[in-house]
Amino acid sequence: MKLTLIAQANLFLLLVLLTACALLPLPPGTQPLPDGLKVEKLVDGYPFVLRHALDWSSRAYLESANAGYRRVSNQWRIFRAHYTFVDAEQMRYIGLTIDLESNVLEISSPGQVGGKTSIVTTTHFDLENNPINEQEAISRALAFLSLDARGCLPQQVGVSGHGEIRQVWSVNFLNPYSSPFLPTRLFLATVYVDAINGQVDLGVNALDELCNR
Repeated sequence: MKLTLIAQANLFLLLVLLTACALLPLPPGTQPLPDGLKVEKLVDGYPFVLRHALDWSSRAYLESANAGYRRVSNQWRIFRAHYTFVDAEQMRYIGLTIDLESNVLEISSPGQVGGKTSIVTTTHFDLENNPINEQEAISRALAFLSLDARGCLPQQVGVSGHGEIRQVWSVNFLNPYSSPFLPTRLFLATVYVDAINGQVDLGVNALDELCNR
């Protein structure tokens, strides 16, 4: 009976703690994701963030989108999706991030297009209608670099879509040998994949330096 009372007391304290944590306010510009929102690729989260962008400005359109993927059971799984929307008339932009690990939407403060530290443009990235999505871009970049044959298997990749010159994905595989304590290159390569025709081009290549271990 004594153990049962202790167990009940511990359970009560745990419930109180969990309730208190649930009631803690989220950081400014952060809100929980709605129940039922399933994001497996960037386009899945686009209608949700577009509604928030249009609340900010009725003229908002997508300037760029990027995602973080991790290798899980030999499959690439998205853990972060970020979207930048622009109001070209006001020359302002806003960023919205779906953080799937924290289950929150992060809304950045609006910024000025063309500011000193801004890399945001007024071009448009057609996420919904481009034939090649970011997952296909990752697959094409992997095949192009022949990383499996090199025995160099990155566990994380960042891929961003933009339309400055053409509709294109920029794919960056995290160097599996990188270390915060060593001056090694952070990414293995930068690969550009055309979001319309799938053509692959190599931008920056550090494979010979980083993969031959």
